[in-house]
Amino acid sequence: MTLNQSLKTVALSIIIAGLAGCSQAAPAQPTTAAATSAVTPAPATAAAPTAAATSAAAAAPTSAAGPRANPIERINGTIQSFSNGTLTLSGGKSFTVSDKTRIIRIEAAKASDLKSGDYVAVTAKRQPDNTLLASIVNVFPDSMKGVGVGQRPMTGGNLMTNATIDQINGSSFTVTFPGGGAHVTLAPDAQVNKLIDGSQADLKEGATASAAVLKGIAQSISVH
Repeated sequence: MTLNQSLKTVALSIIIAGLAGCSQAAPAQPTTAAATSAVTPAPATAAAPTAAATSAAAAAPTSAAGPRANPIERINGTIQSFSNGTLTLSGGKSFTVSDKTRIIRIEAAKASDLKSGDYVAVTAKRQPDNTLLASIVNVFPDSMKGVGVGQRPMTGGNLMTNATIDQINGSSFTVTFPGGGAHVTLAPDAQVNKLIDGSQADLKEGATASAAVLKGIAQSISVH
């Protein structure tokens, strides 16, 4: 896996983690779902992930007995089949997809598609002048505005910034979030993705999927 693929996997996982958090906090909208951005430890994988997928972490709840393991399982792989509500991925991993599972379709976009008001997740490295050099920008659908808002460290010295685009100037733009903001410049090889509310019709054989699964039932799935 290349460095960019690895970063993309981490970024998408962040999205999935955020989606799973949304699914647990409130009922998910029927037949829709979400792909990045903010939460938990490294995912368990059924196959080597090929898309961006997990998030900076909300700490697991604790109790008098000590910390409790996060019950959400992160599963990545290629879709082998989807039938009668059961999704099977490469490697044989399978789980249930319900009408409450949130599904997000990921589509490639261009820098020119970015616009003021977009809510985005930016994977970037901080530069000596305190600006951010972005390797990945994921544009959220309106239904996910505010997910994982803020800035947090990622592995490899990167920062994940979930914020709203303010002004755009060529390959640079500014973002704002409560209590802060940043000036972002796109790296020459930066990837821009658009996240779109999807449906079970997007769970097609051969597509790459990243899922947050709780007790055998998918809370959220991103596909591309």
